[in-house]
Amino acid sequence: MKLGDNLLSIRQKGFKFGIVLVALFSLSACDLIKNSNLMDSFKREPKPAESIAISEQGFGKLAKGEFLAAQALFDQALQTNPRDVYALFGKGIVLQHSGQLVQARQVYEAIMALRPGQETKLLVFNDLAPQSVRELAGLNLSLLQSQGVSNAFGPPGQPSGATAPRVQIPAAATRAPALPSRLRSAKPAPMMPGTSVADSNVISRFETLQKLRDQGLLTPAEYAARRKRNVGALTKLTSPPPAAGLARSVPSATQISGRLKAIGRALELRAITVRQHGAERTMIIDGLMPATPKIAAAPALAPKGLMAAAEAVRRIEMLKERGLISDGEYSKEKAAIERILAPKKPVVSKAAKASAAAKAAPKGGPQPAVHLASFRSKQAATRAWTQLRRAHRSLLGRLKSEVTRVNLGRRKGVYYRLIAGPFKSTAAATAACRRLKSRRQYCDTAFMSGG
Repeated sequence: MKLGDNLLSIRQKGFKFGIVLVALFSLSACDLIKNSNLMDSFKREPKPAESIAISEQGFGKLAKGEFLAAQALFDQALQTNPRDVYALFGKGIVLQHSGQLVQARQVYEAIMALRPGQETKLLVFNDLAPQSVRELAGLNLSLLQSQGVSNAFGPPGQPSGATAPRVQIPAAATRAPALPSRLRSAKPAPMMPGTSVADSNVISRFETLQKLRDQGLLTPAEYAARRKRNVGALTKLTSPPPAAGLARSVPSATQISGRLKAIGRALELRAITVRQHGAERTMIIDGLMPATPKIAAAPALAPKGLMAAAEAVRRIEMLKERGLISDGEYSKEKAAIERILAPKKPVVSKAAKASAAAKAAPKGGPQPAVHLASFRSKQAATRAWTQLRRAHRSLLGRLKSEVTRVNLGRRKGVYYRLIAGPFKSTAAATAACRRLKSRRQYCDTAFMSGG
């Protein structure tokens, strides 16, 4: 359909000018558009047949980047027919491009209030099927209302990739707008009883992550990966440090989910590309809780004193009740807190331990020793000790000998056992026997008198 054609069939076929929901642009001049009393003009007698032709001419000027002329034509069409939703939609586009976001929102709200039928359609760029003007206005309104989410997570002053619609216009005629300051910062999370502002912000992020998963805006795998990497913000003593900056304020779960739904709908309408949708979605979710943070937070300090420890226990009990940590994570963190409070045992050197053991050891009584051999006479046992001590000097050289008489009854008679010792412990005597046996010398652990 050419610009000079009669426009009586426009409601069936829609405008031929491509419109795509991508980056927000504005004209070089900030005050190109004079906002008229839109709602007051609705009282005038509408002339739809005349306004249709004027609206099409406005879109023709808009497609060429002639915003002043387009605005004049849209205003003229609205003077003729205040209910011309095509003229209203065109005016909304120009208002957005000029950075007048509040006025643009009012225009889209006016379109929604007029409730145009589904047969009232426009062609969207990259989409062969015409789309309802009412649906496009609702989408633009949703994108405008949720724009602060992308601004809060993105670089300051940089518009998001799916913030507003634009007509195909020469790049030289556009520039990035200055965003309203009220859209640049997120409101702090509401304070929770017994928590600091920073901790409330951390908890808000984890609860928002759960809600995005439950709403299907985040896959279970994405949720698990991002939570696992940052759970150290909840269980500070038993998990690695999380990403830095989780204590900063963050938009609400409603705002974030609204923005994700809005850009998802824009993708369905082919108003933005897959790449644009993916870029903004990743920016929002990474801003909420990154899976691979560039900077990690400093390790958390352990609570000092009984009061601080009790407060830490109350905190993890609250996290468990809110479903933010599991029973296992709770038990592990609580045990770590209790270990901090447990009295520490003094470090004692080996020399001190040996000295204490020597002082504590009784002066009399049996002491660990080794049984080396048995003989029929005491003299034989004494001679054997001289020979064995010389043969195994490294093992027996510093030991003393003791000959013990043992009566084994009528059949075996009396024997004299050769005992060597004393050793510091039974374990030491066992070790000495093991080495003697390796030299083919009989040996068994025994005891000798402590006198």
